[in-house]
Amino acid sequence: MRHSSTQSGDNNTYTGQEKAKSTALAKVYGATESDVRLYLDYEDGIAVYEGSIIFDDMEYEFEIDAATGTIVSWNAESVFDD
Repeated sequence: MRHSSTQSGDNNTYTGQEKAKSTALAKVYGATESDVRLYLDYEDGIAVYEGSIIFDDMEYEFEIDAATGTIVSWNAESVFDD
């Protein structure tokens, strides 16, 4: 069993992409890992996992704080909306 730790002020310790994927997938019932696109980005100097899930004619866009694993932004819209 792996254990990830985060420490305040340590910019090199992140929760990990797998944890970020799990967090996002927990909000979209039925979606799987193959539905997720995710990458590490920096917003105002803060590391975030930015990504999207496309599932069941919906697109979910999100940002997850890479240090804490907390969702900081979540948006959902139909793939048919322009």
